[in-house]
Amino acid sequence: MRTRPSHRARNTSRRGSVYLLVLAAGVVLTSMGIAGLALLRVQRAAGDRDDGAQRARLAAQSAMEAGVGVIAADPSGTSWRVAQNSGLLFSEMSIGDSTCSVTISDPGGRNLSLSPSGPVVLVARASQGGANQAISATFSPVGVAMPVMKSALWAGGTLSLKGTLYADAGIGSNTSVIAAAGVVRADVTGPSISGTTYYGTNKIGASVVMPSPRLIDEWVSRATSIPFAALPSGKIDKVVLAGGTNPFTSSVNSAGIYAIDCAGRDITICDARISGTLILLNPGPGSIITKSVLMEPYLRDYPALLVRGSIAISMNSSDLSESAAGVNFNPALAPYRASTDADQSDFYPSQISGITYVSGALSLGSSSTFEGVVLAGGAITMADTVTLRSRPPESVVAGFCEITGFKLSRSSLARKVD
Repeated sequence: MRTRPSHRARNTSRRGSVYLLVLAAGVVLTSMGIAGLALLRVQRAAGDRDDGAQRARLAAQSAMEAGVGVIAADPSGTSWRVAQNSGLLFSEMSIGDSTCSVTISDPGGRNLSLSPSGPVVLVARASQGGANQAISATFSPVGVAMPVMKSALWAGGTLSLKGTLYADAGIGSNTSVIAAAGVVRADVTGPSISGTTYYGTNKIGASVVMPSPRLIDEWVSRATSIPFAALPSGKIDKVVLAGGTNPFTSSVNSAGIYAIDCAGRDITICDARISGTLILLNPGPGSIITKSVLMEPYLRDYPALLVRGSIAISMNSSDLSESAAGVNFNPALAPYRASTDADQSDFYPSQISGITYVSGALSLGSSSTFEGVVLAGGAITMADTVTLRSRPPESVVAGFCEITGFKLSRSSLARKVD
């Protein structure tokens, strides 16, 4: 005989099931509530981070503007290029509730003081709470050529003229011009002018701003060094030195910039072709450029000759002859006017084309010819016949210009990740 469940038992079971369902639903709802609160906290934290990052980003932009203000207020860099060798322009600067810093550097990694007219990179950083933001930008200097670059020749010291000088642009001195037993066929400017053999316009004028000797450091920082010991008997003789070829070492400079530290020893340059920027440091008192020599920059408007110290230039008027020297002066790696060959039958003008700058005294003689600008920080003495054909640089040349401001390279502006 089967026993039928009682009505009370069925009701009790039904109530237990409902209770379990309610309890389960409560657990789910509680879990959902806890998860919702956790999600809210995450969202709030993310919002705080986003807000902090935004404030830090705006602060970094303001810090960048402050850095630009510093270099714009002193475009020549006489203060910050020398003072900021550490690379720090600002530190622990407060902008709003952010802490900021600004660093400045040379894009090539050179010392800022060695690049008085080079571009700079500013990096502005800002921290706000746990948010960090940084932006970087490159600024290139904007300038104009120094007025002295329009001259054919200028001396920081006395300009003493003997023999005959031809120039198609003005010459001058920051102290005095003396023409004793000489013929000067050029316009002359100086605080004091003496002599009677002038065949141009003489003008008594104040001194002009000359390039700083520091410019040589900037060019040395770009140069490939040639040891003085690598020069046979201290001579550059019957060779071609260019951006594509270096007869003294295995290292070539793609811009054709070479530096030789003579350390007080005499150097002689003769019967040679130099297609580049030659930098002579501390040449001895007997140093000279003589005979037939062609010097011109490898890249347009670069200097042809930079000398820290004093030197004599006394070249022949006769052409540089390959057959006489027994040298091919325009081989495959050193084209002349875009032309190369393998013979020894060519001739080249004996002259220095481009900018010639000597920080000390310069002696000119024989039948030297220049096409460009000749500048000396010290005295210039001239004898025999010198011809000057002025050719001002077509662009702003580092060290020979006055920086008037900076221009942002827009493609360089970027957020930086440290």
